[in-house]
Amino acid sequence: MTRQDIGRGLELCRLANFNQVRADWDYFLTHASVFVAEVEERVVGTCAVLDRHGPVAWIAMMLVDPSVRRQSIGMRLFEHTLAHTKAPSVGLDATAMGRPLYEKYGFIASAAILRMKRDALSVPGHRSVPTSWRAGHASNQIGPVMADCPDEAAAQVLSALAKAPNRAWIIDVPQAPPQAWHEWLQLQGFVPQRPLIRMFRGPAQSISANFYATSGPEYGFHSRTDT
Repeated sequence: MTRQDIGRGLELCRLANFNQVRADWDYFLTHASVFVAEVEERVVGTCAVLDRHGPVAWIAMMLVDPSVRRQSIGMRLFEHTLAHTKAPSVGLDATAMGRPLYEKYGFIASAAILRMKRDALSVPGHRSVPTSWRAGHASNQIGPVMADCPDEAAAQVLSALAKAPNRAWIIDVPQAPPQAWHEWLQLQGFVPQRPLIRMFRGPAQSISANFYATSGPEYGFHSRTDT
């Protein structure tokens, strides 16, 4: 993939209801390997991998134009990406629908993650603290959130929300933190959206206890933030 293909990559994101924006494609073209599938010189599929030479590679941006699905294009693109990935451990965050496909390639479920969404709401006054977030097409995303306790994690979330109170927000929360963390998020207006399954082929990489939100399915253990 080249930067001339970014416009097409964004079209594929919109067709799939993905939240990524141009800055995400810029990041992948700088820091990752991005493979494409073409039909008659038109990009119809993408797949990116961060750190493909290891120790932990991360696969993301698996997109196929709906008009050419059921032609094994996505499968061949995914196989091509795996063939060029030399890391001993390869991870991805899968939807429930995608999980059976990845299991065929030897990926094993490692952790459960819950996506939660909050519509645009006012934010109460609070003390600003360093926080990680990034702008998205339909929603901004908070993460990663790393903290020693739920109160510290909460302060980071509130600081992020205050950056753009008139926008919707999403956050991907591991199931490992205390249930009180999920309950606090719901009190702030976050509503569960859908589950994600963190999967690995090769040694699994656990999500540490101080992770209250991941970087999102496209970044894994990496982070592209706007602050």
